Order: sequence, then C-alpha cells, then structure tokens
Amino acid sequence: MINKILFILDKEYSTSVLDFLLNFSKNWNAHVTLFAPIDLSLVNSISQNEGRKKREVREQITNEAWMKLYSLEETFKSQSIHTSLVVDEITTTEDIIERINRIKPFLIVTGVNFGSSLIKSMGSRLSIPVLLLPES
Repeated sequence: MINKILFILDKEYSTSVLDFLLNFSKNWNAHVTLFAPIDLSLVNSISQNEGRKKREVREQITNEAWMKLYSLEETFKSQSIHTSLVVDEITTTEDIIERINRIKPFLIVTGVNFGSSLIKSMGSRLSIPVLLLPES
C-alpha cells in the first residue's frame, strides 16, 4: 500500500514548516500530492473589486498556483519524494470532498485556517486525519 499525503496549499509556508513536511513525508515513504485549490468566490471578489474580467483573474491565480507548485515539486524531488501536482477550481465543500476521494490520502496536511473550516464543513464525512500546520 502506498502512503499518500494530500498537502493542501492554502498560503505560503515558512521554511521550517516545509522542512517538517519534507522530513515527515520521507519518514513515511509517502507519495505527496500538492494541491492548490482555486477558490472561485475569491476570483469573483477580485474581479468585482478591481474591475477586471473573471477569466483574466482566474488565469492569473491559476498561473501563480502552478508556479508555486512547480517550485515545491523541485524541493520534494530533490529529497527523493514522489510528488504529483493538482490545481483545481472549487466552489463548494463537495468539490474538495470529491478531490480528496479521488486521491485517497491517508493524511491531509493544511494550514490552520483552511483546515479548521474544512473539518467544520465536512464533519463526519471526513474519515481521514488532518494535520494542521502552524501559521509560521
């Protein structure tokens, strides 16, 4: 059985947090999926506030997410940790549940803010442990 860790990137993380995740992944001999969700409500909000087209904002946010993932992928690969990258648009909790069910991780790792809201909204439907990363 492959140990799969789903790392949901909801913000930038410090070097010490990433080092912890690298060591943790290596010790578990885990396959890490780096997931950058694109919140469509954020796209709409930025579009309205800045008077830009939604398509333009979505493309910018998506490109930034991919660049962040490519950078992290290099870091993980340098430590011989197998990784896969996912950028997906989300509008509801169901979108995240669907993605989690497709990946089938044994552990979800994410930041405190995103993780707390994920746990609250998913309640008993979430039967996977969630490791909440500190803010810094």
